[in-house]
Amino acid sequence: TTQADRVIDAEGAIVLPGLINAHIHTWETAMRGIGSDWAGSDYFSFFHARLAPLYTPADTFIGTLVGTLGQLDAGVTTIYDWCHNNSTPAHTDAAVDALFASGARALFGHGTVKPHPKPGEPHFSQVPHPLGEIRRLRAGRLSKDDALVTLSMCILGPDYSTLEVCRKDFRAATDFGLPSSAHVWGRPNRLVPEGYRTLAAEGLLGPGHNVVHANYIEDDEIKLLIDHGASITSTTAGE
Repeated sequence: TTQADRVIDAEGAIVLPGLINAHIHTWETAMRGIGSDWAGSDYFSFFHARLAPLYTPADTFIGTLVGTLGQLDAGVTTIYDWCHNNSTPAHTDAAVDALFASGARALFGHGTVKPHPKPGEPHFSQVPHPLGEIRRLRAGRLSKDDALVTLSMCILGPDYSTLEVCRKDFRAATDFGLPSSAHVWGRPNRLVPEGYRTLAAEGLLGPGHNVVHANYIEDDEIKLLIDHGASITSTTAGE
């Protein structure tokens, strides 16, 4: 017989299993809410181009840990942590360390930074996902798919990267056997104009893919995603 560590009197209460937060950037915890009136371009200009580069690995650890503990306190026991401020392996490791330290169940989404390019550098939309980091994580602490913290690839997707980058990133996720996720709005200025219609036609779209936002995607593209087994996490801009 298993002995409980603690007994809670739940008389008159409603008991629920732990909730799931399907999309969160825990590294942003310290600055959450300051941009509620920003446009999407402001988020990139202020947050990613100016504030994110100031983060040290220690900052990333604290933000991720506090953010995850806050989720646990709110009744969320599982999160999809979309980490896109990992400019160095040390930043990535700090985020993973924090997730393990929290005790929560987490899908760690390895993303990419989005600074303004320096002279001579390509725009982030033209840079494929850093597969060296995925190999390192897959060979190390995130090698198992049944652990408390597991790995996914948070790629740029058809709104924020070129078709050639999409081809490389979607194929890489398939080759590594990892789920993938992308921020997608469906606005007219998306870099792959036909979005998932093009990717599906090339055989790149599968059930391991997650679409975040999708606020302006047309009905036929939503049906295409559903028919291919992809999932949609619908969130507002200032989630």
